[in-house]
Amino acid sequence: MTKLIFYKAKNGGLFDKLVSFFDKGIYSHVEIVLYEVGSYWATIGSSNRDGGVRLGYIPKSDHWDIVQIGQDLEGGTTYIGHGYDWIGLLTTVWSWWPNCKNRWVCSAFVAKLAGLPSPKEWGVQDIFEWAITNGA
Repeated sequence: MTKLIFYKAKNGGLFDKLVSFFDKGIYSHVEIVLYEVGSYWATIGSSNRDGGVRLGYIPKSDHWDIVQIGQDLEGGTTYIGHGYDWIGLLTTVWSWWPNCKNRWVCSAFVAKLAGLPSPKEWGVQDIFEWAITNGA
């Protein structure tokens, strides 16, 4: 089983608010929790701030919502170093929008590891709704 954490856009900057606006939800980012260390989550995800897929430590706070899913999301480390898909960011809104094959936005990265169809088309709100439906 895997925990996903969803960042509440109201706590972020302009980019967070724009993502949640276009995504029609309250979240702007999603991470996969690998394990917990004290007051931190050890995560993997694709972050615009960090340039793409990377491992990280995120302080636990009420800026995040947690959803546990009944599926293990494995294989993410093979994507470390893949860049952030700035071009394909709007593919999550418009499926016809161009995207980059080996670059990822956070939600598409999660969708890919979950084996969801057309992973580049999944926005953060889509992943949240999928996670709630497939929760543990």
